[in-house]
Amino acid sequence: MKKVLLDFSIPETKKGVHEYIAEEMGFPEYYGKNLDALYDELTSITEPTAIGFFMPVSELDDIDFDLMLYLDKVKEVFKDAELVNPEIAVIFGDITDNMEFPEEDGEEDYFLDDQDIPYHE
Repeated sequence: MKKVLLDFSIPETKKGVHEYIAEEMGFPEYYGKNLDALYDELTSITEPTAIGFFMPVSELDDIDFDLMLYLDKVKEVFKDAELVNPEIAVIFGDITDNMEFPEEDGEEDYFLDDQDIPYHE
């Protein structure tokens, strides 16, 4: 299984995001460096591939909001591609973005109960 970790605190521009993804994922030279081309490449992966997707964590003053909005779109492309391509599994740094995380109240809770966590005073 191929494993790829994508740390999106590294690229500083939209173009840089696509250059970084292309390099880390091993996309071909003809990769179009846009969201449609990203989807096409992700859905054409034919070997089992685990992809770790980590958004930047920084102080609010340091965040480029346009880049963050774009990274949200990139994240959605990864989610959409994961739904149609059984060869890829995307693991997002924010647990609530992962497919298996319960979204509605009343669903199974994957976290430990308080009684299972040792408490020391």
